[in-house]
Amino acid sequence: MSIVETVETVETVENAMLSTAMRAALVAAPKKHPKSILTAVRIHAGPHGIEITGNNLECAFQAGLPTNETGAVVDIAVPRTAAETWIKAGVERIDVESCAAAAAGIRAPVEDGREHPSIDLPSTAAAEMSLPFPILADVEKHIGAAADEESSRYALGGVYVESGAGCVRFVGTDGRRLHVFRFSRPSEGAFHHVIPLYALTAAAKCIGLTIDGRGAAKKKAAAAMLVRLTIDEKGRGAFRWNVGNCSFRFTFRCIEGRFPRYRDVFPAWVESGNLASGWIDADDVSYHAETCRKNVCTENSKGVDIVGPGAGHNCAMRARAADRGEYDRPIVGSLPIGFSRKLDPRFLVDAIRAAVQFSGGSNHVEVFATMDKGDAVYLGKPGDVFREGAGDCFAAVIMPLAAD
Repeated sequence: MSIVETVETVETVENAMLSTAMRAALVAAPKKHPKSILTAVRIHAGPHGIEITGNNLECAFQAGLPTNETGAVVDIAVPRTAAETWIKAGVERIDVESCAAAAAGIRAPVEDGREHPSIDLPSTAAAEMSLPFPILADVEKHIGAAADEESSRYALGGVYVESGAGCVRFVGTDGRRLHVFRFSRPSEGAFHHVIPLYALTAAAKCIGLTIDGRGAAKKKAAAAMLVRLTIDEKGRGAFRWNVGNCSFRFTFRCIEGRFPRYRDVFPAWVESGNLASGWIDADDVSYHAETCRKNVCTENSKGVDIVGPGAGHNCAMRARAADRGEYDRPIVGSLPIGFSRKLDPRFLVDAIRAAVQFSGGSNHVEVFATMDKGDAVYLGKPGDVFREGAGDCFAAVIMPLAAD
């Protein structure tokens, strides 16, 4: 999206989306960098429109705004501090000749925009798909929750995107838990890429910033927003979307390396979906797990025990720490007699919240498990995430902690 060939500083740059585009560009631009121009926002304007760019060399945001009324031709890099000040003032018009925000009278030194790094775009031979923005936001929040950006296994630091039969699956894992969401829309071309979590988070934030309106109006606009995901064979990716007559894109580089063979943790009896061990009430179990995590669990005793009914008690959650006492409360649900697992409460809450969100708000979360305390626990719809013809669905796998 090259807008102009020549560079000449004249008159003003004006557009109602100017501040919004600069705010989103600052999400991609680093706050500090040895090369100071990378912390700046590039404003490139010409007869065909205005281009606003933020770039940290790993990912970049770019806005294409309609032709500014004055037709100014300019290519400048505005320092981050100046851009932040202009944004606070709600600037819609910049006097380029004096490098000032005309509406606020704020001046700032600028650099030559041509020094700003170029953006590496995906090739035309790339896999593509369309995602409703709410789905993308849920993938970032709930599938990304299981990713591990601290791991030396770089492929775990993102969300794996995989094409299936008439669907695309999004997967996150840190080796101790796994979240997978089946999105029942076919893709154009094959996805088998890991999108860095930081890029997914920044892209979702940029998209949210550019959506018009406030409150209910903004939520309605977000629900109707479609985002186009493109990734080529070299791992160059981009999210593209439009708001009115303004176009936006967020580019990134996929993580190199092989994602774990995650399907191996789903045994045949789980994939069959015919042996649900029981169910739990999402609100009730989340409340007790959070209470245990905050008030009882410690670094040395971080797990909570989920137990089925036994002599004199129904399903319950228990936790104990030598210096913080005990917790033993009944929970709402139905589990087999004698069932018991020690789980990380944070993992349990993350999985429950994801299951509720991807099920459309259902508070009834199915549990699949054997009676062996050392085996994994499966939540949600593990039998559907690989079943051809299934709709949108989610499954989580949590490995148990060692018993005290």
